[in-house]
Amino acid sequence: MNNTLLVILAAGVGFSVTALLGFLIIPKLLKLKFGQVILDIGPIWHKYKQGTPTMGGIMFILGTLVAIAVGMVTAKIMSVDIVAGDSFVPAEIKTKLWSGILMALSFALVGFADDYIKVVKKRNMGLSIKQKTMMQLLIILAYLSSLHMGMRGAPYMFVPFYGNVNMSVFMSAFYWLFGIGVIYATINAVNFTDGIDGLCSSVR
Repeated sequence: MNNTLLVILAAGVGFSVTALLGFLIIPKLLKLKFGQVILDIGPIWHKYKQGTPTMGGIMFILGTLVAIAVGMVTAKIMSVDIVAGDSFVPAEIKTKLWSGILMALSFALVGFADDYIKVVKKRNMGLSIKQKTMMQLLIILAYLSSLHMGMRGAPYMFVPFYGNVNMSVFMSAFYWLFGIGVIYATINAVNFTDGIDGLCSSVR
């Protein structure tokens, strides 16, 4: 089993676990009245989503953790190097795996804090845009810094089904600007387009 098949397996497991948890957790959130309060500044049609369960990110995090566990156990059994694979980075450097996991969990904590303030503390705005942006940028910078140091000054990008693209041929600034832009846009993609990203897991 190569790395690509292992990633597909882990992704499938993560998706299945998250979907299953949805059937179990969403009714609980409804019962606890953990529903979203829609701001008046948004479009009128957003009001129809008033009360839709929030804090659904819990399901994504649990699904991700299970997928990681399955991937690592399978890699161990099949003797697949999930950390480096065909990379020119030595296998003992596990930075890119653990940094990614830590980054995801850090973003999850920011999201949980935002939802907790909205639902439990009854503050409709949750974290302010400035607070959330600063936290996210600090997490992104910490992640990119760990990758840069772990790869000994030779940053690269892994492209699925292609392999490693050595980024050292570009200016150093490109690595940081590209990394910050892609990660920040990815984690806020739904929020930018709809403004109700916390409801994604419970959309029916």
